Amino acid sequence: MPSAHTAKPRAIATRKRRWKYLLYATVPLFVGYFFIGGKDGLRQVQQQRLELAAAEERLAQQKVQRDSLALVLHRLQTDLDYIEKIAREQLGMVKKDEYLYYVRPSQGKKER
Repeated sequence: MPSAHTAKPRAIATRKRRWKYLLYATVPLFVGYFFIGGKDGLRQVQQQRLELAAAEERLAQQKVQRDSLALVLHRLQTDLDYIEKIAREQLGMVKKDEYLYYVRPSQGKKER
């Protein structure tokens, strides 16, 4: 049976060992939380990267649309043939002494 004198150092060593294990268990948890889920953690950084990629894609699409509209504007300001084409196709306009005919699509074959 251990004496009282040897029991105290063992109890102290056991307590120190417990604190050591507790420290080894909690430090990685705190580091993991701040690394993965804390402010600007990995999840948030990944989400921001996805949002940035989506914004860059929308920006590229907007640039293409802007360039297309700039070309149409330039043609409308300088190209009379293009203006005439738009007037005929979209507005149904005709020149003087011209007739505009509308052809209705057939409803299918008629039986005789």
